[in-house]
Amino acid sequence: MNYLLPGDVVQLCARHGVTGLTCVPPLWIQIAEQAWPAAATRSVRYFANTGGKMPKSVLDKLRAHFPQAKPYLMYGLTEAFRSTYLPPEELDRRPTSMGKAIPNCETPVINEHGERCRPGEIGELVQRKIVSGGMVLKQRAAETAGRA
Repeated sequence: MNYLLPGDVVQLCARHGVTGLTCVPPLWIQIAEQAWPAAATRSVRYFANTGGKMPKSVLDKLRAHFPQAKPYLMYGLTEAFRSTYLPPEELDRRPTSMGKAIPNCETPVINEHGERCRPGEIGELVQRKIVSGGMVLKQRAAETAGRA
């Protein structure tokens, strides 16, 4: 099998004692609607989102399913994967925050004049970091350059 349905995730968590889950919000929406027996939730230490903002209603359901788990809300850019995360202890105090830059990464928010935004100012997220796998991508591009 090369795919999982939301109910399969629950069963696999119970069978393997999964300690962490990271999903994109559309998958979390489906997973949050599943029945989660104690055998599937007791080992989960954290859950995280990536690829978009986690809807608050979904976050609330996940926190109810996994009360012992730490929720990590992460944000990023498609081409750079994760850029920022909100530490779990900040979630209730700053629920709309995009958090702070991941380690070894600079992630400022820039306004329309190219200047760093002040807190609360709307701007564009930019990122500077070492891109893991960059050499692998260049090698694969060279290998496949002649293919149509």
